[in-house]
Amino acid sequence: MAGDGAVITIKRQLFGAELFCTATPLDEGLHVLLTGGHKSHIGAISTAGPGEPAHTKGFPGHKDQYISAPWAERLADRRKQRVCVVCGIHYDDATKEQIGEILHVTEEMLEELLSRLTNETDCP
Repeated sequence: MAGDGAVITIKRQLFGAELFCTATPLDEGLHVLLTGGHKSHIGAISTAGPGEPAHTKGFPGHKDQYISAPWAERLADRRKQRVCVVCGIHYDDATKEQIGEILHVTEEMLEELLSRLTNETDCP
């Protein structure tokens, strides 16, 4: 049930390191933390409400907003709630192809999260 501290966890192995997503349903909203690779960190923070574009703070030298913003928008629209997504994924010397794979795997993680949230009894 929302706000009871029930955390949804999703993990993936990619390029020898783990990607880790935790989603915490709140009484009014959803908090998501998506980190991993060789160095977990905070690279971008995106918030969104239903039908709104994401408001994003990306930190210098990071490109995590390309993941956090779409996640926030899709989750907010699906949940019909405010969402905060904190994202920080880093792989040392990632190639263009590896970045494409990171985007692909995080998209799969988002789809799993959407599915699991839809199956939760607290989902409107």
